[in-house]
Amino acid sequence: MNKPHKLAHRLMAEPSESEIRDLVSTLAGGARAAFNAARYLPSVTAQADKFADLRYWFFSYAMHLDMLCVRTKYEKDNFVKIMQVEAVLYANKMVGGPELNEKDVRQRFSLEDPPSGGEIFKPKSKSGD
Repeated sequence: MNKPHKLAHRLMAEPSESEIRDLVSTLAGGARAAFNAARYLPSVTAQADKFADLRYWFFSYAMHLDMLCVRTKYEKDNFVKIMQVEAVLYANKMVGGPELNEKDVRQRFSLEDPPSGGEIFKPKSKSGD
């Protein structure tokens, strides 16, 4: 079982650089990739202060969790259409048919594009979309 991070017990204390580094080291997979991509942009690095890694750790986990949620919902809501598109693409490939454009096949089955990451960070329209 994972032990609680020591920062959780010192809520009133300012985290040290080593504690932040330890926290960042817990990132894995997509969250780690998002952190590295965002945190080490030249424009971000130029404005970094001692809490930049902590801010981008939170940002990366929020983005990762959002991506998991929207992808799961998309796959659940569109399961049959996804299977139809994949079946057509694979069957065509099996018989050596002409290359099909995946976007055209998706349109044939009215399958919208999969969601992209960071949906929670995108501005919402006034109509509530």
